[in-house]
Amino acid sequence: MISLKYIIKNNNTIERSTILTTTFIISLLFGVIVYGFELTHFTLSIDEAISPEYDYTFFNAIGRWMFVFLKTYILPNPYVPFFTTFLSLIFLALTSVIIVQSFRFNLIQAIIFSAFFIGLPQFAYQLEFNTQSDAVSLGLILACISFYCFITRTKNHLVLSYIICIVCITLATAIYQSLLFVPITLYIAKLIYDINTPNIQLKKIIRDCFIFFLLVIIATILYFTITKIVISLNNITINSYTQNFVNKDTLNNFSILYLIKQFLTKMSLAYGLNPYFLSFIPIVWFTYITISKFDYKKIIILALSILLFVSPFFICIILGKPQPARILLSLPIAMGLLFALCTEKTKFNKPILCLSVFIVLIGSASANRLFYSDHITYETDKALANRIYYSIQDKYPTFSPAVTAVYFRTPYYYTNFWKLENSETFGASHFNWDGAQSSGRVIQIFKVTNIANMHLPSINIREKL
Repeated sequence: MISLKYIIKNNNTIERSTILTTTFIISLLFGVIVYGFELTHFTLSIDEAISPEYDYTFFNAIGRWMFVFLKTYILPNPYVPFFTTFLSLIFLALTSVIIVQSFRFNLIQAIIFSAFFIGLPQFAYQLEFNTQSDAVSLGLILACISFYCFITRTKNHLVLSYIICIVCITLATAIYQSLLFVPITLYIAKLIYDINTPNIQLKKIIRDCFIFFLLVIIATILYFTITKIVISLNNITINSYTQNFVNKDTLNNFSILYLIKQFLTKMSLAYGLNPYFLSFIPIVWFTYITISKFDYKKIIILALSILLFVSPFFICIILGKPQPARILLSLPIAMGLLFALCTEKTKFNKPILCLSVFIVLIGSASANRLFYSDHITYETDKALANRIYYSIQDKYPTFSPAVTAVYFRTPYYYTNFWKLENSETFGASHFNWDGAQSSGRVIQIFKVTNIANMHLPSINIREKL
């Protein structure tokens, strides 16, 4: 058994294979600790009440054609209790391994990064949707592979590395659009790492930076081109769903400045994510070394560390409005990288290790409270659906759900004492989530839980009700 004392003493001499194996195991362990309740208690949350015959045309219409491919041919459709969540955690652990190898972190840095990456429960807001969590976590791997291929390219395989980089970014974006920003967050951290390296040439850094962002632009253009082709070939109408995430008046009402002001004044994220602001600690450290050892490299490192801190919110700035927590996929990556890079040449390993354990414990408490609030709602929804069905049968003994359509005109609200503030869809009920349009979700709860195979009346009949 490797002790902490042994790790600290031999930190820089431990073999890469040992570091990577330990990273995977400890990341998976942290994942089980943080997301244990979701792993062991299957819950139908909002958007999970769908059947195995679900039509994925909607996702093609919003540009997630790679997601459709994965769910149709490779990953379980729509999900498998326990397995889908566990597979997502395995993919997260592999993501941690790729990032640790990309930056050549030593064992202490690897443990610190893994703890912050898994311990900040941003991925809870993805795991809530088992219909997509496995695909999105696989997309994270693709995004990290694109970064790894770029930084490890050689002259003999330069073109091949660029092609793999472009393809991986394109496919990751086609799984979940915000994954486009993950390689950017990683590259900003790599700039900090490179500038801190002795005898590094600034011209080479600038040239590589230009090439990398050119590849990102090419991948983005390729993604939009393929999306148009997919929509055209399938005769799909472009869905307006993604427009809900965009502020069309971004340039007209200075919403970017407003976002920055809101961010600095409120300093508040979705439930469980506020520990991200502890990332100011590495920035304070970088500020200290800039002041104490003043030179242009230290100033650049400080500026890049601030940019790395802000990088998860690039998508908010570009779209001109705050985004749901599930979209901020770079958040735990940025936090883990800031702390891991901070320990590069410092003697604060033990305090940061202790802080990383604390983050895992806090993350576990937050994530499991979120999933418990969802579980209570699921149990309540099932009980309510049973009561409604038995009431219908009592009043209409000849009622057959296969013959007679059912429509719920108004939402039904009830109090969930476990619903947490600023927790987005966690703890939300199928009986009221869409307000007056919740009838479709309610019918699905009856179907998926095998209470009754109900169906909605036609649109014409619904309009008359």
